[in-house]
Amino acid sequence: MALEKVIQILTTILGTATNPIVQFITKDPYIDVRAFGATGNGVTDDTAAIQAAVNAGVGKAVFIPKGVYLITSSIDLPSYTSLCGQGSQSILKQSADNINILTTSAVQKYDISIEKIAFLGNNTGTSNLDSNAILIRYTDGIKIKDCRITHFGRNTCSAMAINLYQYNSNYEIVGNYFADNISSGSGGGDLTIYQTTYNGFISKNIFLSTSMRTAIYCYQGVGAGEIAGKLIITDNIIRGTYKAGILGQYGGGMSYINLIISNNIVENCLWYGIRADGGYPDDAGVSGNITITGNVISYCAGAHESLNGGIMSAEVWRPMIITGNVINYPGYTSAGAARTYPGFGINVRENMDAVISGNTIYHASGRGINIENVNGGPTYLNAKIIGNRMTECLYGIYIDGWTYDVKHLEIEHNTIINDAVNGTGIYLNRITTNTHSSISYNHLKGTKVADFYGVFFTATALFTGKFVDNYISNYAIGIYMADTVIGVGSTVQWERNNINSCTLGIYYLVGTNDWLLDVGPIYSGNENNTSKAPAAPASQYKIALSVFPRVYFDTAAPTTGTWAVGDKVINSTPVVGQPKGWVCTVAGLPGTWVSEGNL
Repeated sequence: MALEKVIQILTTILGTATNPIVQFITKDPYIDVRAFGATGNGVTDDTAAIQAAVNAGVGKAVFIPKGVYLITSSIDLPSYTSLCGQGSQSILKQSADNINILTTSAVQKYDISIEKIAFLGNNTGTSNLDSNAILIRYTDGIKIKDCRITHFGRNTCSAMAINLYQYNSNYEIVGNYFADNISSGSGGGDLTIYQTTYNGFISKNIFLSTSMRTAIYCYQGVGAGEIAGKLIITDNIIRGTYKAGILGQYGGGMSYINLIISNNIVENCLWYGIRADGGYPDDAGVSGNITITGNVISYCAGAHESLNGGIMSAEVWRPMIITGNVINYPGYTSAGAARTYPGFGINVRENMDAVISGNTIYHASGRGINIENVNGGPTYLNAKIIGNRMTECLYGIYIDGWTYDVKHLEIEHNTIINDAVNGTGIYLNRITTNTHSSISYNHLKGTKVADFYGVFFTATALFTGKFVDNYISNYAIGIYMADTVIGVGSTVQWERNNINSCTLGIYYLVGTNDWLLDVGPIYSGNENNTSKAPAAPASQYKIALSVFPRVYFDTAAPTTGTWAVGDKVINSTPVVGQPKGWVCTVAGLPGTWVSEGNL
């Protein structure tokens, strides 16, 4: 039949001559699987016929017309295979346990394309590598596009729907639909990228499985010198019930020279929406960035105590950029119920260089942004947390240094608002050394409920850098400082902070340094409006209403510490006939103090 007649008939059946199926099967030459005995009647075993068509179609276009084709053993794809069907109407059906419908052998292959085919599994099988719709390995040049993959795997294995397994490169996974796939194992995923598979583009796929461990799972398993090219994961929709939406974990999970995860929609994942781990320590010194940007993540995290986050990253020894993401309700289900553990918006652990900027986190049941080092990893931290907005989070920003040597820490231009949920703005714990830090230009607003703070320092050796132009309002305590936070050896620029409408402005826990803030810092222009002392402060606590001159609450004039002229102590247990307070008239240790007169 003349090619023109074929195009005319197909155009009548399928639409215009620009239809991609018409274009595909009218290539010269092309192969139709029916010419090799395939029936597509849903009853006959079509495995051998399709395998024969594939073998004959090397370098050609192999067409699978609409129908249901029973597959009882794996179809092996040689190099230069190009398959195309009619979308959801061309069904390859798995009709035996522990088989992959399409596969490649462990010999180098090139240029395999699979488009517009529906793969239907039977949710059986016990083998991780033999229960997939598509298993590809040792192949350079892969395109899987506009396919539908459903009902693969089962609860007893780590099955995958599409598995790019070992030593693949230059792949595109675009426009596919995944649903009703199952896996209970540690490595199962609708789409799995496994072991030194690099230079990939994953885009515009839809993931709707409800019993699969992950939607997109990357396990690179690289060793030193095996950092795996680049990967872009963009514009996907993940709305099933997964433990993780996008997961790169274990053994250098996402050890790519350049990794971009952008503009994805991820919802209702139990552990994390996106997790991107590095290849610690093998990616140390590797050029390139990991960038997570523009994603919208909702109702994820909270089902595991530490494996937790709308976005999570661990063991990355090179720049990590997390910017412009929107994370809604981490730690809650879509029905509004809190999960077992407090959910984190962004959770960065054992990372060396992190920039977290321009993100919006709403209603985290735990921490909006969490940075900590708990299992070892890099021995120092550079972190920039800039221009983020956290609303109704238990903690806005939480940093726990553990064994970090903090080289550079910037927390600037963030907005942390709590109107309906009690929370602490910025919490810093166990930061051993700061060579340069800045906590500046932040706007923090709380609910003025006890045990919640604007900025909380604890177990921190020295804070060195600047603390300027922060606006802190409506907290039980505006700033809480444990001992040695600021003291001998500190160099702090401390000015123009507005601590407004807090029950207490600044709260000092005195320890090894008799009075904090005595030596080194620069104070000017601080305001602590409408703050007041507690009813009966313990003698070891000193509460400052402002810091230049310093005003404290206590029961008597000081007898220790270094004081300047103009410093004041207000009587915290006022009684008629007793002093209202005391003022320092001669600087010294403790200087000369004069009563301001009796009540």
